[in-house]
Amino acid sequence: MGWYRTGTITLVAGSDVVLGAGTAWVRNALPGDILSVPGAVLEVKRIVSDGELQLATAYTGAGGAGLSYALVPTQGYVPEALQAMQQILGEFGDIWQAWQAGDLQGRGLVLKGAEDAVEDLPAEGNTAGDGYVVAGSQLYVWNGMAWAYAGEMITTPELIALKQAALDAQEQAALSAAAAEELKGQTQSLVEVAAAKAQLATTAAASAQSSSRTRATWAGEEGLAALTPTAVGQGAEVLDSDLGTHIDPSTSAVVPNAGRYTAFATTVGGWKRIDGTGLAGKVNVTDLSKTLRDNDPALTGLAFAVTDADGRRLWIEAGMDGKPTGRVLDLIGAGLTPSRVPGLGLEGFTKPEEIDPALNDIGFAMVDSAKRRLWLEADMRGGPTARALDLIGAGLTRARMTALDLADKLSALGADEALNDIGIALVDGANRRTWLECDMAGRPTARALQLIAVGIGGVELNAPARAYRPTWSNVERPIVSGPNIICWGDSLTAGAGGGGTNYPGVLQALLTTAGFNVAVRNGGVGGESSVTIAARTGANPFLLLPQGGAIPAAAEPVRVDLQKINGQTPVPLLQGTGTPGSSFVGSLAGVPGLMQLVQPNGPNIIWDPANYYVFTRSTAGAVVTCNRPAPYRTDFSEARRGDIVCGWIGQNGPSNARAIQDALAIERHLSALKIRTIWISKPGGTSAADPDDAEWAATFGRRHIAIRPYLVAYGLADAGLAPTSQDTADMAAGAVPSSLRVDGVHLNAAGYAVVAQQVFQRILELGYMQ
Repeated sequence: MGWYRTGTITLVAGSDVVLGAGTAWVRNALPGDILSVPGAVLEVKRIVSDGELQLATAYTGAGGAGLSYALVPTQGYVPEALQAMQQILGEFGDIWQAWQAGDLQGRGLVLKGAEDAVEDLPAEGNTAGDGYVVAGSQLYVWNGMAWAYAGEMITTPELIALKQAALDAQEQAALSAAAAEELKGQTQSLVEVAAAKAQLATTAAASAQSSSRTRATWAGEEGLAALTPTAVGQGAEVLDSDLGTHIDPSTSAVVPNAGRYTAFATTVGGWKRIDGTGLAGKVNVTDLSKTLRDNDPALTGLAFAVTDADGRRLWIEAGMDGKPTGRVLDLIGAGLTPSRVPGLGLEGFTKPEEIDPALNDIGFAMVDSAKRRLWLEADMRGGPTARALDLIGAGLTRARMTALDLADKLSALGADEALNDIGIALVDGANRRTWLECDMAGRPTARALQLIAVGIGGVELNAPARAYRPTWSNVERPIVSGPNIICWGDSLTAGAGGGGTNYPGVLQALLTTAGFNVAVRNGGVGGESSVTIAARTGANPFLLLPQGGAIPAAAEPVRVDLQKINGQTPVPLLQGTGTPGSSFVGSLAGVPGLMQLVQPNGPNIIWDPANYYVFTRSTAGAVVTCNRPAPYRTDFSEARRGDIVCGWIGQNGPSNARAIQDALAIERHLSALKIRTIWISKPGGTSAADPDDAEWAATFGRRHIAIRPYLVAYGLADAGLAPTSQDTADMAAGAVPSSLRVDGVHLNAAGYAVVAQQVFQRILELGYMQ
């Protein structure tokens, strides 16, 4: 692989952080690569993101922005065999991710099905977050009021054909039980296809295993933990000679070092232990299938089943022979009376003149092509109608109404119990099942898991979809925020009064101790209002107007005027940046450069009317016209849009209502489809501030922490402190006890530790680390 030179970088003297502009380092760099810059050769320790690297040692040069560079690879890359396997798996990536929707339940997106056109999407019965694939690849999501276009699904012509075949087969099964009977005769063809796909997958797995990585130890510079996977699903192994243990970064469980691993992420140490040592012969298909069925007997199959709006199965379902499944007979048996079981024999259709006139309690009924009612109908509560019970009762014997020998009775009738729990399955043009199928809970069926295990032998089988790509961008965006955390705020977040202790630092320690491999960044800057903080995050960006209406060609400062944002002027850089360095690194009108504060009368945290701001482009170039206010966002804030946000804003104004508006703007600027945020309200004041806390709670619910009332009621106990007489007086007035603060606003080390513990507990409660 050649040297990587795309984009430019920013270096800061004494820092081990390298920021990139226009770079894509996740796929083009590895730990241990050499970073070559003018006058220095540096070692890369960690790939943080596409726009951020961490060096093995701090940079000692002069620093600067817009620098040219070269990344020199020092390690081998994935062999062609593994790349071929990943390409095969990648062709089915979007469908596979969609079928992991069982893991996406409650996270913002539930893929409900597919339609040919937008006008075919259901107009009623939708829930916010429901999604449909339209015209083979377009993703539409219900936003609570209408269907909204959310991006293009990555797909292939073959998958489109498979989807159409599946819809055709599903329609045939719904028309009559006779269509399902015809599918039964194709069982032998299904077995042949499954065997062929299993052989193909086995060949791919053998190729993947031949390119896996083997290390003598888990820890150390040469250990597997220091190695970055080049693709999710890559195999690796630690030899039996390593007798130690470690905390698995994927499951947080303590596991032996020796064993077989699979990559769950393309970051340093992104390896999950899956078995003992020896990559060959570790997946026993027969044993795996038996274990899955023993653990979940419902992992068998159906021809089709009807569910309600919440995805719960009704009693209306049929096996591959078109007959009621064992589960249907169990449910119906409980509602039958002797009068409804006159004998054997079952007429599948009812003549028009025999239709029951009492139709006012039918919630759902299936008819044939002549619009004659079948026996498949449900009442308004989802149970079988009296007519359905009468018809089915005619075909039931007393033995069929007992659950103990129901399986034997079904077997005698020729029903295929292996099809009793299939929620959806893709078939080819001949109606033969492929490996792409899921059960009623949205998980892979036992058959799908068996085929995958044979062919892959190491891929994380139930990994959730982690990213999506909108049509307006070539950059993949996370489906769910995290796992890293950015703490935006003012001096309370920075830790003023804590004597070196701040809540982001304590939160980092709590998460690390709990076994979570996440990074917590402190984005607190003293004295800033919610308007300035929101601008710093890029949500309501700084609006700069260069004097003279242009950015000059030379790399020299040009004075810029900060414009008001919704009626308020931000005042940044008085007490810092909240990012590495003393200036903002970003872009104005498409020109990379620095935004700096000039203080002619010397540094002062109080605004001086003589102060002004300048923009300096990173490299010389053509004059760029900029005679209207243009947005300026920092590279640091743009790199944090996929993080979990912990915000503590509003203590410095301009108002409680504006702080809530700015918090909502920050949430809208996040890139994940399902965002994860926590908002802490002001600690200052007394019980008179309770209405402010109520507004935050009404807007954000459990994503809001009313920290002042909590510190009043429980802060001293959590900190292990006995109340003083002054504390008692404070708490009676609804103020934070003096033993937890240094002034009327700022907390001390004990107070910040209590705040961190509350944020930690709320993160766990909301499932943000799952």
